[in-house]
Order: sequence, then structure tokens, then C-alpha cells
Amino acid sequence: MKVTVIYDSGTGDMLATVGEHDPETIKAASFEVPDGERVDRVDVSKEPHTVVTSATPISVQAELKALIAENKATIKANQEAIEAQDKKMLDAINILMSGEE
Repeated sequence: MKVTVIYDSGTGDMLATVGEHDPETIKAASFEVPDGERVDRVDVSKEPHTVVTSATPISVQAELKALIAENKATIKANQEAIEAQDKKMLDAINILMSGEE
């Protein structure tokens, strides 16, 4: 079986092994990748080449947790506002029914 090994030419440290590829077409480059993203591929259709990324499942999960927490706070505030309005309405009804002004 033939594999292509990507390694540090100074230390010999192996970085990756992949199926058989032509070593002449393999390129190495450094790219900025946003936190919580993973590299899907390199877009070589234009210069300079850029990475195409997508959110990792863990970053999507964290985003959803933040949204849920935010929504819970909004729901709680809305419930408290409704309760305050209900109290005002009941107080007004009681005043009307008692004949007081």
C-alpha cells in the first residue's frame, strides 16, 4: 500500500498521512480560521487561495445554548410584565366593583 506522508522536513515529525497523492501537487500554507470553525477545503479558484470553513458541531451547540439562555431571560421578563398588568387590571376591576374611585 502506498501513502503520502506529510512531515516536518527539519524534525521528521509526521503531520498527516493521506492516500496516495502526487507530492509535486501537494501544497502547505497557513490560513486564519475563526474560532469554532473547521476547514472543509481550500478554494483554489482565485488568488490568493482561501479556506472554506464551516461551524463545528460544538460551536453550533454553544450558539444554541446562548440563544436558549437569552430566550429564557426574555420569556421571564415578559411573564413578569404580564403578571404586573394582570395585577393592575384586577385592582381596577376591584375598585369599579366596590364603587370606590
